Amino acid sequence: MGVMANVASFIIGAKEEDGFKGLGGIFARNNLLFFGAKIKGEMKFTRLDTKKSVEVSYDISNIALSDFDGSLIQKSLMNKATKEEMELLGKQWQKRASEILLVHRDKAVIIL
Repeated sequence: MGVMANVASFIIGAKEEDGFKGLGGIFARNNLLFFGAKIKGEMKFTRLDTKKSVEVSYDISNIALSDFDGSLIQKSLMNKATKEEMELLGKQWQKRASEILLVHRDKAVIIL
């Protein structure tokens, strides 16, 4: 499961087969997360009771992110980053997440 699926799972509770099995046959959250469906957006959310759904996409292109060096990701994936670079990447990544989620709440990042 990728980052976006993890975030969606955290928000809505849906999981793959390893999810919550329910209480006495109700409130089950397992087997509700699927991948590879042919949809227009990046994710599709469907209500179980009404079967109504919405497709969404995620776009942060309108958010200027400060102090983020994307080359550190490549270095870390190739096991070429120093300990200091790994620590810097961690700090920058946390700042980036904070800017997206907290600082720029007025910007549209979820597109219906």
